Amino acid sequence: MPGIDNREALRVFISRYKLDENSLTPITHGAWANAYTYERGGQKYIVRLSNARENFDRDALARNYNSPSLPIPEILEIGESSQGFYAISRFVEGDFFEHLGSNQFQRVLPDVVKMFKALRDVDLGATKGYGHWDAQGKGEVESWKRFLLGVNEDGRNSLIHGWRDNLKKSPIGTGDFTRLYEKLQTNVHACPEVRNLVHSDLLNFNFIVKNNRPAAIIDWGSSIYGDSLYEIAWFLFYEPWYPQFREANLTQRILKEYQSDPTTNKANLNLRLACYQLHIGLDSIAYNSFKQNWENAKSTADYTMKIVF
Repeated sequence: MPGIDNREALRVFISRYKLDENSLTPITHGAWANAYTYERGGQKYIVRLSNARENFDRDALARNYNSPSLPIPEILEIGESSQGFYAISRFVEGDFFEHLGSNQFQRVLPDVVKMFKALRDVDLGATKGYGHWDAQGKGEVESWKRFLLGVNEDGRNSLIHGWRDNLKKSPIGTGDFTRLYEKLQTNVHACPEVRNLVHSDLLNFNFIVKNNRPAAIIDWGSSIYGDSLYEIAWFLFYEPWYPQFREANLTQRILKEYQSDPTTNKANLNLRLACYQLHIGLDSIAYNSFKQNWENAKSTADYTMKIVF
């Protein structure tokens, strides 16, 4: 995907709601979308602008899974221009989860554990498939193992299409990626064909906390259907970057609750956690190859090697 240029979508949005562009406050510049807050009728909103609609459609569908333990904002409108899309939702006040201090962590942790269970307990009976899902709740592949092994592919419809050629031509080459992928192929047999809702991006300013409780889980663009243990592996993989997680014993407490739940699959637990961290590392290498950020790609490869070898 080319760089984000949402001027036309922004123009259409401003025209529709008769807003002054100066009344919009930019709040982030993400990988796939820009976002602004604004006020209208005494209510504060957020509008996100993107070249692709698919992530907004996932957000709209994810709202169906909203519950007290899993708060998911409603998408009020998805609009289209000739060169992009916008999505409107109510602005949610609060702090990003990864910005909380140690004391705040201790107070919010019981409800975080409940949130992980709420994700596992979402009824996916009206959906099918595994991996990334579309606006109709259809997963992209027929099995969990197929999704995991698909990290090696560079499909034309992927948002990061071109990553493989970039990696081949890069200073770091494909050696580390190939070795890690071969390890995934060896161990993927341990990963069960279970279907849970997995957000898989909770640590990138997508989890908002207010009054020591989860206030909003946003941006479901990376969400997948698969083994809920993958969500825990995500936190385990990134734990070294967040010392407050270790201080609060965050991952171990979430894992303990998982193990105490009679409905979860506990077979090959450690091997599955290693497999999912391996997949997360490979996916990160692919993304950084798309961005041509070779420092991050190499450091991720080195870090993942230490986990699985």
